[in-house]
Amino acid sequence: MITISNGIVLKGLNLVPSKENILIDDGCILEISPDIKEGKILDATNCIICPSFLNAHTHIGDSIIKDEGDGLSLSEIVKPPNGIKHKALESADENSLISSMQDAMWTMLKSGTTHFIDYREGGIKGVKLLKKASENIPINPIILGRDNSFYGDNPDLHKVKINARKLLKIADGLAPSGFGEISQEVANIIVDECDKKGKISSIHAAESENAQRKSIEKKGKSEIELSVDSGFKQIVHVTIPVKNDIDLLINQVHKLAMLPGEEIIHVLPQEFKIDGQAEIKEPIGMYGGRLESSFHVVVGQASSIRNVGRCIKSSGLDLSGLTLEPLASADAVLSQEEKEAGVALIDIGGGTTDLAIFKDGIIRHTAVIPFGGNVITDDIKEGCSIIEKQAELLKVKFGSAWPGENKDNEIVSIPGLRGREPKEISLKNLSKIIHARVVEIIDQVFTEIKSYGHEDPRKKLIAGIVLTGGGAQLKHIKQLVEYITGMDTRIGYPNEHLAGNSDEEISSPLYATAVGLVMNSIRNNTRSAVPLNQVEVEKAPPVQVHKEVVVETSNHYEEEVIEEQPKKVEQAKSVSTEGRMKKSFFDKYIDKIKEFLDNAE
Repeated sequence: MITISNGIVLKGLNLVPSKENILIDDGCILEISPDIKEGKILDATNCIICPSFLNAHTHIGDSIIKDEGDGLSLSEIVKPPNGIKHKALESADENSLISSMQDAMWTMLKSGTTHFIDYREGGIKGVKLLKKASENIPINPIILGRDNSFYGDNPDLHKVKINARKLLKIADGLAPSGFGEISQEVANIIVDECDKKGKISSIHAAESENAQRKSIEKKGKSEIELSVDSGFKQIVHVTIPVKNDIDLLINQVHKLAMLPGEEIIHVLPQEFKIDGQAEIKEPIGMYGGRLESSFHVVVGQASSIRNVGRCIKSSGLDLSGLTLEPLASADAVLSQEEKEAGVALIDIGGGTTDLAIFKDGIIRHTAVIPFGGNVITDDIKEGCSIIEKQAELLKVKFGSAWPGENKDNEIVSIPGLRGREPKEISLKNLSKIIHARVVEIIDQVFTEIKSYGHEDPRKKLIAGIVLTGGGAQLKHIKQLVEYITGMDTRIGYPNEHLAGNSDEEISSPLYATAVGLVMNSIRNNTRSAVPLNQVEVEKAPPVQVHKEVVVETSNHYEEEVIEEQPKKVEQAKSVSTEGRMKKSFFDKYIDKIKEFLDNAE
């Protein structure tokens, strides 16, 4: 564990300079706070702390031609093998190529870029030249090779396979130009060989309107469809999506490489950007040369998922899907208006406390706190020296999250163990035990809310907090949450989605997740809780049975694609162009640093 202390961090969308400590463990940032200080201390006084950047797609060899080709079409400049850049690369001597690549790498380093993924021309020789150029530069190139044997109308497939294998011995993957230059057979070989070696397969797609049109005319599929169907792990550009391309890209996120033991549960689209214009929910039909899409990816432990599946099947039911608990609860207890205004749903369950933050109708942040009602029960058991069953009953019947509500003389008698005298427990002491643990849980949840950026006016959660789950039934927990967070709070009941004659018990916050899962099942037209043997006999659709899964983390995955000339997206529905052009993150970053240093002087 390492703490970087006393460094300047630029926080929030406005990049406000703030002196903070950063706690890091095993390569992951655990906490950013001025008070945290654990493990090995690295003093960063008078230093600015920032993440390094990854250039996810570049052709660093092209730096030898700079601005040549102005006024020519994209195909005339870059289409292999006779584009201007390809001729320049072939005629250039090695020293000139190495020198131009080194200049480009130093430029990247100066702007904070420490890694880049390069589409390397020139086969094995091209890969070796880039490795040589980067030898004495503190930057990490990820090199994707390509060979001229990949191209042409009738390529020698045996030669393609041999050259692909040779390249993969020294390169990090393979990256042909696009489906306008390679056949489906070549694409299959490239993907297959990369998969065998566990390396990256990447391809250009949908760079121009003309390329998409030709692909659909000749092959009946867009270039994005061809890329996804072929199994490429990275698709770049994607400036002209058509038909169902966006949905295909969303599904493609499920193929992200996960850490061992992890599995993607949800890929939730957040928003799109066109030419830096944010807050676009539907890009089809808009003009632009640069499309970015961001997703909220929810990841869980594969072992936990398998165990849930085994439990379901051992009960005689079939498992058809999984839903993150707070997302199900949100369906049951949150209104669309709350999601638009900004709301934090806190689901206090038995094993975990789950957080889901919505803003502008979009899921923005999720987190799982590894404490819940069971930990409170354990604390009562230990603090009062009673058995777990008695501790749970005490919590449910007499528990309160606010100690001041109980008088010193309020006593409850607990039956003694066999042959022993009953035990008297002070309700005030009981509430103190509960209070201490609940405060800890809410503090951790509030830390997650602040890490989302609640303090930023543009991210403010106007609708406050909604509490649900079994823990929400604790007396005075609403008041305690309001006291700790300073945010308006209410208890979330799923009763508005229940029939009028439903059992009163079902309308409890305890059943919010279950009601949400049923709603999810109905929305997806799946059957719920059908015996497994019945499903097999009837050949019915899969059963939609959901159970809680402990989710370790949630990440954002962003796919960025670049096109030189503005194009019109084919097809469809008109989308509002409201929003504003924003400066790049790095430009804002530099401006804020300069401003801070100037003021400091």
